[in-house]
Amino acid sequence: MSSAVFTVPCRSGLRWPAAVLASLLLAVTAACTTAGAAGAPVAQTPAADPPAASVATVEAGLGIKSVPAEIVFLVDLSDSMSQDGLYPHVQRDLPAFLETLAKKEPQDRVAVITFGRPGTAQVIYTGPPTPDIGLPRVANEGSTDFGQAFALAINQLSRPPAGTRIGGVVLMSDGELHAPTDSQYQTYQSPGWQALRVRAAGLSTKVTGYSLPLTANQNYIADQKTALSTVFSSVQTLPSGTTNLAAALSAAGQDILDREVADAAGRDSGRGVRVTWHGLPGSGTPLDLTSPGQLNVRVTITALTRRIPLYLTSLGVEAPGLHFSVNGLPAEQTLAPGRSVTLPVQLTWQRNATGYSLLTGSRTVSSQLELTGTVGSAYTPTLASVFSDTSFSAGDLDGSTSAQLTAMVVTTGILLFLVIFALVLAALIGLLFFSARLQGRLILTSVDYRSGELPLGPLPWKSSPTEDLIGIPGQMTVHKWPFGRTMRLKLRLNDRPSGHVDLEPGQRTMTVGIDIRHAGKR
Repeated sequence: MSSAVFTVPCRSGLRWPAAVLASLLLAVTAACTTAGAAGAPVAQTPAADPPAASVATVEAGLGIKSVPAEIVFLVDLSDSMSQDGLYPHVQRDLPAFLETLAKKEPQDRVAVITFGRPGTAQVIYTGPPTPDIGLPRVANEGSTDFGQAFALAINQLSRPPAGTRIGGVVLMSDGELHAPTDSQYQTYQSPGWQALRVRAAGLSTKVTGYSLPLTANQNYIADQKTALSTVFSSVQTLPSGTTNLAAALSAAGQDILDREVADAAGRDSGRGVRVTWHGLPGSGTPLDLTSPGQLNVRVTITALTRRIPLYLTSLGVEAPGLHFSVNGLPAEQTLAPGRSVTLPVQLTWQRNATGYSLLTGSRTVSSQLELTGTVGSAYTPTLASVFSDTSFSAGDLDGSTSAQLTAMVVTTGILLFLVIFALVLAALIGLLFFSARLQGRLILTSVDYRSGELPLGPLPWKSSPTEDLIGIPGQMTVHKWPFGRTMRLKLRLNDRPSGHVDLEPGQRTMTVGIDIRHAGKR
């Protein structure tokens, strides 16, 4: 039962009629509020979110180890790779990265393509990740024809292993496009590049191009990004391999893993939980809420995800316009992917009062039960913090509202309150009128000592011509407010300006040359 506290500010000059009115009105208001109130649902203490899932749990749940990614490495064998001392770093760090990949992601497939002057591009390895990829002993293939290497990469990506959804092309070069004798790929406007873009757009996998520059020359770095952007719609520039080639390769591998995880999680994103109600009264059987009672129903919640588990917190039941206490719902409920749980729900209530009528009675109202709560997943924080996937959403409660529910509720009769209010109002008016009434008489005296008496009361105002009182034409008006004792006098004589003065009972004053004194009754 709710309660309200009212504070009424009173000025120091407030007299008892106003105080009485305020008290009476508050009493009526409190009575109406009490009669119309009904029991509210008891709030449950929200449960804390479960701890974040481990990386291994997320990868296993999403089946990452059973879904391969395809990574193609394009290795520049132009003369400058040897002249600048870059190729030995590739010979050391690329096999080392593939050895690590073989341990962490053995299901992935890799291809290594070397290139240089036109006509020298070739696939030197394709298969599972391994350090034994057969890199050439030296880099001495002249200039850099990116186009032919890209064509071989797309050939590899066109035949992905079963289930592959993510692919990557890692360009490792210290230079820029230089293929003056290759009419197909001489410039990025040449027909071969346009054909490559069309072929890349038709791939079944989502491919990202990674620029891993083996140079600090900004023009060359920009050209490598242009080459990849001409073919692939998604492109990233990795840290320069001249600083730390192993770290740059690791960044490429992590980004591909992140994309695999995001792709797998995205298929469950926003699916949420389906809600189904059982045991509600039929549409022709109104629920009797005119007296205390209870109703036992059931609610089934089903996770609509395929791989990601969900949990629900802050579970509750609402019914617009009706008031129930809810028992039986757990503080937290976990759901395995695709699994259902049926929960018993006990609704208890005191007498429900809704609406007003002249006399107390009952009426039928329509409402619906609605399961409320928050849907979450222990995968969400791990996806965001480890795999940089902030787009995943556990979703909401789907179909949480039950079928239409009818109920009989009490209507609060207000006839008695209207009668009380009318009596209070009439008493107030009488009190105000009694407090404001004029009493006694005013004695007016002019400068020539002509004097007359103006009797006051019982009304709060009095108006009279002055000619009969003091022999001077004009009008005398007196009125009094219910608060305080002061009378307000207004004297208007035909040959003089009007005057306004206040006068206390038993006192005297003067205005417009007329002496005015208040005296009691004779």
